[in-house]
Amino acid sequence: MRLISDAHPRFRAARTAVVALILCCGVIGCDFNKKQREALAEGDRLYPTDPAAAIVKYKEGYDAAGPRKAEVLQRIVDHEARPLNAVEAMKWIEKGLNEKLQVEYTTPKARELLAQVQHERAEAEAKKKAEKDAKNKAKGAANEKAARYGSYTEAMSQAEKVVRRNLPSPNDATFRALGEPVVQNPDGSWQVSGRVTTRDAFGSLVTYRFRGTMMKTNDRSWESVGDIILDPE
Repeated sequence: MRLISDAHPRFRAARTAVVALILCCGVIGCDFNKKQREALAEGDRLYPTDPAAAIVKYKEGYDAAGPRKAEVLQRIVDHEARPLNAVEAMKWIEKGLNEKLQVEYTTPKARELLAQVQHERAEAEAKKKAEKDAKNKAKGAANEKAARYGSYTEAMSQAEKVVRRNLPSPNDATFRALGEPVVQNPDGSWQVSGRVTTRDAFGSLVTYRFRGTMMKTNDRSWESVGDIILDPE
């Protein structure tokens, strides 16, 4: 294996490129942050005489507002909270709520939109909670039902044991499914069916179809509901 030391020209060149890339990204980030701060400053300058133009600048610089975010957001929302701009105002109200800012909106329309957004969020949260509770309840009921009545796989396994006990050569039995739909009865019992190949009393291979109903009892054991019928093919 050939090793390249950090003194190798190729290694130094690669390291220089990585450092340059990191510094470049840092410069770009700093430059972008500087532009945002400048936009905020321009917004402050314009706000007393040209609020509409100031709001454009405030939106550009919002992410760099830091501890001034609540103040900047209040100015944006109060300005946008007009009938034609209600959607835009609500978008910024959402932003403030998501960032957990304490904002005192000054216009009646802005406060009305705030109440509307809070109401819609509360409704959405309540709906989400109700759906989660319903899902958990359904899952719990399904788990409880599965524990009480078992599964089709368990029912088939128990049915095979019953069938095996009635075969002349139980150790030679091979079971196969019929591919029929899984059916669970209203009382929780399972309809089972399958095919078994075994040897008869003379040693010849014979195949039977079997059908029946298996139920898991209160003591968690299994029993057949009626006889399991064997029909030779």
